[in-house]
Amino acid sequence: RLFFVKALGTVFAVSSGLVVGPEGPVVHLGAIIGASMTKTGDIEGRLRLFRKGHSKASRLLGCADHEHLDTIACSGSNRDSRTNSKKLARWWKENSIISSIIFYLSHFRNDLERRNLISIGAACGFAAAFGAPVGGLLYSMEEASSFFSHHMLWKTLTATALATTCIAIYHGDFTRYSMLSLESGDTTESLLARFSEVPLYLITGGLGGLLGAAFNITFAFTNKSRKHFYDNIAHRKGCFLIFKLIECGLISILTSVLMLTLPLQASWACQDINVTTSEGTGFLHRYNCEAGQINEVGSLLFGSREESIKDILTNPENFEPETLLSVGLLFLGLMLVTFGISIPSGR
Repeated sequence: RLFFVKALGTVFAVSSGLVVGPEGPVVHLGAIIGASMTKTGDIEGRLRLFRKGHSKASRLLGCADHEHLDTIACSGSNRDSRTNSKKLARWWKENSIISSIIFYLSHFRNDLERRNLISIGAACGFAAAFGAPVGGLLYSMEEASSFFSHHMLWKTLTATALATTCIAIYHGDFTRYSMLSLESGDTTESLLARFSEVPLYLITGGLGGLLGAAFNITFAFTNKSRKHFYDNIAHRKGCFLIFKLIECGLISILTSVLMLTLPLQASWACQDINVTTSEGTGFLHRYNCEAGQINEVGSLLFGSREESIKDILTNPENFEPETLLSVGLLFLGLMLVTFGISIPSGR
């Protein structure tokens, strides 16, 4: 039940335009699937009740009694063993597939296997979200596991590789093995030119670290204030739920108003369109600009966010500095108030 609510909430949260992404919830969904593999007791009980009331239907649906396999295997003399083996295989295939799967999954119903499968599921979610099988393994080792044995290493790496392969098969392209693809174009810069940019990279990294620290401090403060507020009304369940819904609604309205207003107020955002081919024109938005122009801010805010990030990383010179600064500050502020409300989101 939590899996379906989380998946549906992620779809609604991302499609609504809120400043959230599907990557964090996907990691949680992977952990939920891993934990679900160890919770087959209720399903097994329901199958047992179904077999008692509908014996013939249970065989047709592959839910026949798994224990009957032992009776078939042990019946007859030694010279009939080959016949019994064929009968056993036919019975398993035709009458007991679902029951057998549930039976074998019952071996995972213990705390050790549950912890391992949760770690593997979280690693698969991380790998599928970012296209990083080894990154998913490291995430599981550092964040999702309290103890990580060498046996888990190969199990997790195999699972993360399969997860990214499934994403590639879904896209129909083995160069796209993640939910978020940020491939960059070829560069003609010389190796010496790249080394000359190292000081700039160091300055950028330092400023990014300071900005990240300021963001974490501010986020901790807002989260603490939100928690303190809800702790005071936790004893009134009706008010608690109502305030949660009101908070989500207000954040959604605030996000919509700011994203609609900023492109209108940004006088520098209208730029002459410079597209020589039809490829990539779906990313561009005219918004309120004149014919033959595009609104840079509107294109970043209302276009595909994956395409926006790609375009900023590969062609930053195509954007006005004011555009990148205003959009960056807008997203930074909205992230501070959006992360922590009652919607599926990564933090």
